[in-house]
Amino acid sequence: INTLPMYLMYYGGRLVYASNVLNGYGSGKEDMRAQVAETFAMAQAGKFLPPDFRFGKTDNRLMEDMNHTLQGMSAAAAAQAGTSGGRRGSTSALNGTREFG
Repeated sequence: INTLPMYLMYYGGRLVYASNVLNGYGSGKEDMRAQVAETFAMAQAGKFLPPDFRFGKTDNRLMEDMNHTLQGMSAAAAAQAGTSGGRRGSTSALNGTREFG
């Protein structure tokens, strides 16, 4: 898979939905709820993806962009920890939490 995020939804062990967007628009909570409802209806109607379903090739550079973003976040967290005025601890840019001893 070269695209993130990737949403896979199964019903009864069978794949019903596979995409990198929810309900064709985004990836928010309401988009997730709408997609779950639509996927559930499709499954109850017997509409499943084929057992040999595969994603097509893509030229999406999102993985490279994501790695670059994460590296930048790590560098920013390290710089912030280095200027913390001598406090011991760690900063996580990924989840927004800070721990100081």
